[in-house]
Amino acid sequence: MKKSFTVKWFDTLDSTNSYAEREIKSLRDKDVIAAQFQTAGRGQMGNKWSSDKDANAMFSIIFKPRNFQAIKQFSYLEVCSLGMCDYLSCKGIASKIKWPNDIYVGDYKISGTLISTFIDNDKVAGIIVGTGLNLNQRHFSPELPNPISLSLLTGKTYDIAEELNRILKSIGKYCDILSGEDATPEASSASREEKIKWEYIGRLYRLGEVRSYTETSTGNTVQGNILGVNTPGQLVIRLTDGSLRSYSFKEIKYLL
Repeated sequence: MKKSFTVKWFDTLDSTNSYAEREIKSLRDKDVIAAQFQTAGRGQMGNKWSSDKDANAMFSIIFKPRNFQAIKQFSYLEVCSLGMCDYLSCKGIASKIKWPNDIYVGDYKISGTLISTFIDNDKVAGIIVGTGLNLNQRHFSPELPNPISLSLLTGKTYDIAEELNRILKSIGKYCDILSGEDATPEASSASREEKIKWEYIGRLYRLGEVRSYTETSTGNTVQGNILGVNTPGQLVIRLTDGSLRSYSFKEIKYLL
């Protein structure tokens, strides 16, 4: 039987991901921690997520899959990214996934995601996917290079709790595919993971475009086109010299 999401709302938290990490043992599969305000919002690899109070959707989803290999944890980031894109599409907004964890509308960032994984031997004991969506915010810090919000795009104001439920419904569709609880449960786990991965790849920002990037370890600028992602979640790029490179988080920087 399909398990629905259970949302636990807080007025203020340091961050939804930090709370989920502290309480991971007591939280259940598909529990969702949501906050009206975060005093220390977090992004990927130590970055900060800044948001006005009562303006945006800030939440963390806990997944506790059974017998799930740690090397495949990126599938859950794919699931949540695809769900967010579908949600925005229902609002009339076309979006792309800027690997690994951002959602872009054109060249503007509307959402970001942070994933934390707890491993027991080589199996996943728990996954926390924390997401921030710029929903109603109209003014942003000048330190942020390219933010946008749904309200700025549409001119409307949104009820955060209602929109979170809609987001979770979109994410749930991909969760069901990954777990085999969709309309084709007879598919193998490998084929379900491939289906998710290819949908994710198809929505990648700059897919197939020759663009410039900076390799963070050397500072060198390289040119190439994005081909996709591999099983561990590395970005695969074919450089203009014909070579293939795979990059992990923070090993390459997009030049916008």
